[in-house]
Amino acid sequence: MDVLGVFEGLCYSASREERSDWLGAQRKCLDRGATLPMRMSENSQRGVRAALAASPFQKEFYWIGVSSSLSDWRWADGTTVADEDADWSNSKILPSNHPEAVVIARLAEWRWIPSAQNVWNSFLCQSKPKSCTFPGVGEAGRVSFSSQSFTIGSFSVYTCEEGYDLEGEAERSCEEDARWSGTIPRCRMVDCDRPPSIPKGSISVSTTTFGSSANYSCQDGYRLIGHAIVTCGSTGVWEPAVPACYDIATLRELKSESAENHAGLAALLVVLGLLLVFAVLRFSRTSKTVPISEKSAPPYGTPNVIYAIPSVIGNHPDSVVYYASSAPLTKMELPPHLVSLKPLPSGHFQATVPIGRAMIRPQLPIFAPSPTPSQLLYSFDYEPIYDVPPDVDKQENPQEENIYEKLPDVRPHP
Repeated sequence: MDVLGVFEGLCYSASREERSDWLGAQRKCLDRGATLPMRMSENSQRGVRAALAASPFQKEFYWIGVSSSLSDWRWADGTTVADEDADWSNSKILPSNHPEAVVIARLAEWRWIPSAQNVWNSFLCQSKPKSCTFPGVGEAGRVSFSSQSFTIGSFSVYTCEEGYDLEGEAERSCEEDARWSGTIPRCRMVDCDRPPSIPKGSISVSTTTFGSSANYSCQDGYRLIGHAIVTCGSTGVWEPAVPACYDIATLRELKSESAENHAGLAALLVVLGLLLVFAVLRFSRTSKTVPISEKSAPPYGTPNVIYAIPSVIGNHPDSVVYYASSAPLTKMELPPHLVSLKPLPSGHFQATVPIGRAMIRPQLPIFAPSPTPSQLLYSFDYEPIYDVPPDVDKQENPQEENIYEKLPDVRPHP
C-alpha cells in the first residue's frame, strides 16, 4: 500500500499491485485495520485527488466505500450518502437494479463513477493514522528519531553541524493527526562579529562568520605580541586571544630589567649554595658518631682494622685492637640506632655493635605416624588404637565366642 497522505485526521493509502472486487477490497482493508473510504469531506476528496494525480504508481480505477441499494447510495457502514458529500463526475447518478459500487477514475479526474461490484479494481483504504511521514530537515541540520517508524507519540530531535546555531524548537512530536508539531527549525551559521581593535594596530578581515580569519599588524616602531592570525570559532569567539602592540623601546627596557633581575637572582643562588656547602663541611667535622648505614662497605679482600668496645664500659678503659682477616666478611642486619662509628686521630674508626647470639630456626612439629593395618582392624570408634586385641593375653575359653576376625594364613609354598 502506498500512503497518499493524511486528510482531516484520517490516513489514505492506495493498493499498488493488489486488485479485487468490491466486497474483497473491503475485506482486505478490514484485515489491515482500515476500511474503504467513507464520509469523505470536500477537503479530503480534494487531497485524495491531488495525491493520486501526483502518484507515480496510479491505476485507472480505485474502489471506495460506496455501494448501491434499491433506491440510493450508501456508505460501507449502511448510512445514506448525502448529496453534499457525493463527488460525481457530472450530475448525480441513480443506482441500477443490479449490485453496483463507486470507483474514482483517472479519466474522470479522480471523481465518482458507478461500476459493477464483481469487477476487479485497485482500491483505497481509510484508517486512523498510526505514524507520521518524514518530518524533513533544513540545510546543515541533522535529525534523529525515538522510533524509526515515526509512530504516533514518537519525537524527533534536531541538531546542527559544527559552526551553526539552531533557530526554533529542537524537538517535535508526532501527534494524533499524524502531523509533526511545530515547524522545521533552521540552522544559522555562527557570526563572531568584527574582531576587537588594538591600540597602535590594524585589522584585515573580509568575513566574520564561522571559519573566517582576521590578520593583525602593528604600526612602525611597535612589535606584535601574540598571534597575528585569529579565527572565528564555533562558539562565536575569535580564537586564540587577540594580540597587542608594544613599543620596541619599552620592550628593550623590560628586557634589560629582566636581565638584571636574573643576574641578581643567580648571585643570590650562588651565595646560598656556598653557605650550604660550608654548613655541611662544618657539621661533618664536628659530628661525633656517624651511622654505619651511611658508610660503604670496604672492598672484598682488603685488610681491615676494627677497634671494638663493649656497650657497657668496664674497668679497662683501653681499647682492644682486632685485625680483620682477608676472609669473606660476616654480614648482620642491625637497626641503625644499635650501631655507630667514631673516627679516630689515627684515621681508623671505632665501631660499637651489640654482641650477636646464634639463632636457631624452630623445628617443624612432629606428627604421629599413620595407623597400621592391624590398628585399623582391632580398633573401634571412640576407643584407643590397639596393635593387638586388648584381650589377646588372656586365656581363651573354648566356650566363649571369638569376636575377632581370623586373618587368613597365607604362606608361600615351599
